[in-house]
Amino acid sequence: MSLSGRDGIPSDGIIAEPGDSGNLPSGESYIAPVEGTATGTLVFDGGLAGVGVLDDPLTVELDEGRIASVEGAAADEFLDATSGDDCARRVCELGLGTNPAASIIGTVLEDEKVYGTCHVAFGDNLGFGGIIDCDSHLDGVILEPTVSLDGEVVVADGEVLV
Repeated sequence: MSLSGRDGIPSDGIIAEPGDSGNLPSGESYIAPVEGTATGTLVFDGGLAGVGVLDDPLTVELDEGRIASVEGAAADEFLDATSGDDCARRVCELGLGTNPAASIIGTVLEDEKVYGTCHVAFGDNLGFGGIIDCDSHLDGVILEPTVSLDGEVVVADGEVLV
């Protein structure tokens, strides 16, 4: 996926100015990838919004920023959760967990913050630099990912390198 021209957002828990917002627990960096550029395979094996902790991996194939196919025990739940507007199956976020005190508990709001994880979401990203205006936003968490940015590995098998 391309991140060209998009700015990452740190969620560090510091809400110092009137009008600032955030969520708790804090501890992630996230970005709205350029729409239509995500192609490849995601294997969610941590938590999934609306499902909780995944007992079995969920494999999601992406083509040009959209879900092309889904396989795994939670596939039907995932497809039901993304069956609303057409935009619900578009890649809208890439995030990296940075909170060493967070745990996988089955609530994606905390699951996505676990240090060394990454998450990818589908649906709305209008509020953080994207152009997808959608009624839903569904995150899936990948444990021990390897993530490269501009050819530099920043997370290797869940170990943060940068």
